[in-house]
Amino acid sequence: MRSHSVLAAVRSATADTSHEESEAAPFRREQWLFSHNGAVPDWRHLLADLGETEHLVLDARSDSALLWALAATRLSTGRELPSHVLLELLRAIAAIRPTARLNLLLSDGQAITATA
Repeated sequence: MRSHSVLAAVRSATADTSHEESEAAPFRREQWLFSHNGAVPDWRHLLADLGETEHLVLDARSDSALLWALAATRLSTGRELPSHVLLELLRAIAAIRPTARLNLLLSDGQAITATA
């Protein structure tokens, strides 16, 4: 196997999520791979608390899948650098969920951006 960049993750399911394979990272869209290690309290109400009105498509029902949908939506505009997308997402969530654990990884196959 050959690769310029590899992203792998181990999942420890957040409370109130299932253990379905679709909820295991990394999540993928186009060239992007995303992983979240942590937990977002009361994640089912996160969209409303963020004031998000846009419809998001989730392949899985978990805090990690929701974070990925939020990041992927922002990445799809192409207006921001990937590092800025993660930083702004992290700031917005931390402001309303200060106890959230938000360790994020994002790769485009060439580079990896991470938060801790």
